[in-house]
Formats: sequence, C-alpha cells, structure tokens
Amino acid sequence: MRRLSLLVASPGVLLSSMPLLRGQLRRQSTTTAETTAAQSAASSTSSSTSAPSDHASRISAAELADRCAAARQAIHDLWMKSAAKTSEDGDARSTQILALLQTFNISPSTPREEDIVRGLGEAFDRLLLLSVPFSSKGDTVVLETLLACAGRQGREISVKTLQHLFARSGSYAEAIAIFHTMRKCNVAMNMEAYHAMIYSLQRLEEESWALKFADELEDKKSVSEQAMDFVLNGCDNQLIPESKPWLGRVMYKDDPNAPVKAFAGKEEFDALNAQWVNRYKTSV
Repeated sequence: MRRLSLLVASPGVLLSSMPLLRGQLRRQSTTTAETTAAQSAASSTSSSTSAPSDHASRISAAELADRCAAARQAIHDLWMKSAAKTSEDGDARSTQILALLQTFNISPSTPREEDIVRGLGEAFDRLLLLSVPFSSKGDTVVLETLLACAGRQGREISVKTLQHLFARSGSYAEAIAIFHTMRKCNVAMNMEAYHAMIYSLQRLEEESWALKFADELEDKKSVSEQAMDFVLNGCDNQLIPESKPWLGRVMYKDDPNAPVKAFAGKEEFDALNAQWVNRYKTSV
C-alpha cells in the first residue's frame, strides 16, 4: 500500500526515473547479445575441435583393419611353415608365436579399442592350435594368453577346433592342462563343444592306459587281468558299455600306418575275431 501510494502521489518521480530504466534495459540487451555471441563462438570452436577427433578415430579404425590383415597373413605364414616341417621344434615354434603376440599386441591387457582378436577370424583358431604341443619347458603361457583373449571377447571355440586342439596334445597331462586352462580363462562354448572336449579327454585317458599296458606287456610278457578287462569292456562308470579294440592296437604296438583291409563277408570278420581272441589269450 505504501508503494502504491507513492506511485500515485508522485508521478514526477516516475518520469524522472525513465532515463535510468532505459539505460538498464539497454545494458541488459547488450549483455544478452554478448553472451549469445560467446556461446555461438564456443559451439563453433567445439565443432571445429570435434572434427579432427572424428577424423583421428577414422584413421585409427583404418590402422586397426590393416593390423588385422597383417596379423592374419603372419599367422597363415607360420601355419604353412609349421605344416611343411616333418619334425617340429616346439621351443622354436613357441618363440615365434610369442614374437607374433608382441608385434601385434595380442594380450588380455590390450585396450578393447586396439584389440584385433575379434577381427582375426579363423586365423585365431590356427594360432590356438599352433600353441599345442607345449614347449620343452611345459609352460602354458602362449595358450593361456590366447584363451584369456578369447574369454574376454566372448569368442566361442568350435567343436572342430577343440577336437584338433586335444588331438595335437602330446600326452594326457597336456590335455588336462588345456582343460584346466580353458576353465581358468572362462572360454565360452556350447554344450556340443563341451561334450566333444570331455569325449576327447576320455579317449586320451584311455590311450594313456593303453600305453601303460604296452610297457607292461613288454616288461612282463603278459598283461594283468584288470588291463585286459578294461580293453574288452571299458571303464565301469561309462554311460554306454563298449569295447576298446583300438586300445588293443595301441597295447600291441601295431603299425598305425598299416593299410586297412577291406572285409567282404562274415567269414573274414570271424577270422579277425579269432585272431584277436588268440592274442588276448596268449597275453594274459
């Protein structure tokens, strides 16, 4: 009420204060214009600085693709060189793989933006197979590094790669080391691949027992009853009872490169059965 009475009672005061109000409005409009100009300048500066960063990211993506292509070519050359050798040196092969990993920075600690594992494709499977059998030191550094990279990327190991990986192992101990390394690195696999891995481990364990039976047959000129029962009937806890004729070939040290004979009729199969029964009887 006091303010209203003053405004009504003294109109001269309002008239005298109009220039001040016009000056304040003019200063406010000038300040707003300056702020808008500063914001537009900042936005133009940020857009100009973001353009080189986008260009740099495109360059890094191109360089990453070139590194993937170079790594695939290097793995292919190493694979062909390893396949051409009749007697392979595990230590030399492990040294070459380690040098390749360092050259292309293939490691679980590599930033995801610089990781080329996802772009290797089947070359990664070949590199994984080249890490087996182990070197003379028996270390699993190369295999553990590759499986850790696969586990971080969520890359699944195929059934074919698993079968070849265990088939290349030099002993049952190496196969167990591969199995534990895969569990340690959290490698992704489907149920079919997991069953293939367990089946490969079972076959390698049976073959290790067959090699022990071969040594026993060579030393004692006979095989224990438990060993013969294992060859004929298999282990007790297997899901499907089956005989192990191929273990008999390992036990008797038959030539694995011998030509396979074709059987035409029942008489030939019966003769083969009588031959193996006679070998078992003379060994016990």
